[in-house]
Amino acid sequence: MSVLNGPGEGTWSVFAAKVVEERDEARHERDEARQRLERLLDKSADGWMARALDAERERDEWRSECASISEEFNLPAGIRPSEGEISQFLKDYEKARKERDEALAKYQFMVDRAAGEKLDGYRELESKLEAMEAERDKWRSDYLNFCIFGH
Repeated sequence: MSVLNGPGEGTWSVFAAKVVEERDEARHERDEARQRLERLLDKSADGWMARALDAERERDEWRSECASISEEFNLPAGIRPSEGEISQFLKDYEKARKERDEALAKYQFMVDRAAGEKLDGYRELESKLEAMEAERDKWRSDYLNFCIFGH
């Protein structure tokens, strides 16, 4: 029995052709799946790399902040302050913030006061100007009356 002329007049050849066709389709689908997977992996690798770089940058920032805190509290590098030191630091921070806010309020008060005094000066000048314009208008009308009517 051969593939070409087996029992049932070509049954084996039809079966073999179908198997070969299905195998080729499976290989093609496998290759497409591999290509899609490679594209996804490339995209996800880029995303993971970006996330890793962000994490490294954030870690370096935290290390830098930890080092500056350790230096501020006169501690060896990498040793964080105790809870008591942190609470004292927060109290000092709040005190400095309150003093800053008070200084800003005083500064704003002085700015507003100076602006008010300047405005008072301008208001006084404006009233003098209005009085002078009224006097000028009176002189102008008197002059015109004299020129036109003679009195």
